[in-house]
Amino acid sequence: MSSNKKIKELIKKSETFIAKSNITLGTTGAVIGLSGGIDSTICATLCARVLGPSHCLGVIMPAPDSNPKDEEDGIEVGKQLHIPYITFPLLPVLNHFITPKINYETQIKSIIMLGLPVSRDLDASCIMKMRARMYVLSYYASINNYFQCQTLQKTEWLMGWFDPFADALGDVAPLLHLYKSELYEMATHLRVPEFVIKREPGPGTWPILDREIMYGLDFEELDLILRYIELDSDRITTYYKTKFRKEVDISIIENIRNVVYSTEDRRTLPLHLQEE
Repeated sequence: MSSNKKIKELIKKSETFIAKSNITLGTTGAVIGLSGGIDSTICATLCARVLGPSHCLGVIMPAPDSNPKDEEDGIEVGKQLHIPYITFPLLPVLNHFITPKINYETQIKSIIMLGLPVSRDLDASCIMKMRARMYVLSYYASINNYFQCQTLQKTEWLMGWFDPFADALGDVAPLLHLYKSELYEMATHLRVPEFVIKREPGPGTWPILDREIMYGLDFEELDLILRYIELDSDRITTYYKTKFRKEVDISIIENIRNVVYSTEDRRTLPLHLQEE
């Protein structure tokens, strides 16, 4: 199957899923948190194509320490897709919680580069930003009888780059079966704005980029490794060398494997008793 045909089929399957989910849930549209990133933009694009732009609502939620460009790009995406959008600053919500001022260079970057956990207060601050977004999206979904569109994709799902009670929440997850590299392939077919495609992805809660925690890999390389970890294959290095014409450090594969296994609890929460 040609790559072009494969991507068209992926788009069609995602659109069919959105349409069926909307009927199943008895909703009349979709609420999407817009950041100007590729994940939320593709979700918004697919929903607008399936449900119609007037049945979508984009919510732009600037938070303390967010890149100001996130708000600008989110607004521009809403305009280009012709969907209604609103801006809901999170600071009034977050004022009820302790949100310490973050020094990126000394408190985050150096720690994450060493693979060490950040402090509890900084971690809690990040989590509350993500959860505050979900409160807002849930409200607007409820009052409009829209479904809340979750924007996670498979790469961040397997790497544990999410909070199970924040960005993992939602009624419909149209991208969860797709790797990040597949989204970039879909973007051209969906005519996603060039500024979205060229933008470097990051969580938006801290001033950090995804590439800074990807062991020097790009998304295509990371996704190939994740595919074969899922298959429990011991031939990852062979497939990697065949595809990319270079070797991969075994320690990198083991680090990624450990990340996938160590974050499994996030994908199975809440913990609960099983009847025997």
